[in-house]
Amino acid sequence: MKNILSLLLVSIILFSCSKEQEIQPTILNTDLYGNWASSYNGNCYKMTLSSNGQFVYQTEACSTGDDFNSNSGLWWVEETHLVLSGSSWGLTDDFSVSDNTLEFDG
Repeated sequence: MKNILSLLLVSIILFSCSKEQEIQPTILNTDLYGNWASSYNGNCYKMTLSSNGQFVYQTEACSTGDDFNSNSGLWWVEETHLVLSGSSWGLTDDFSVSDNTLEFDG
């Protein structure tokens, strides 16, 4: 009787476990690979989006080169959003690419 109960218990445990959800592959937009730069109000903004899913971001004073803010980490695309997940901060917002211009409200 013990063997039957043990077998029943093991069967219930094995067959009652639900299958885990599959992890979706990371989506990288090839239009975004490369170096991006802009300036606004005397500040220079630089961002590199690599094909391996890594990014580097830096803000500095254009005239002196003093570093105000920098970050690095992972990037990917979710529908119309560019997602930056860095060691210092994370950010996501709508983006668009036209010719050699990246529009990113973040």
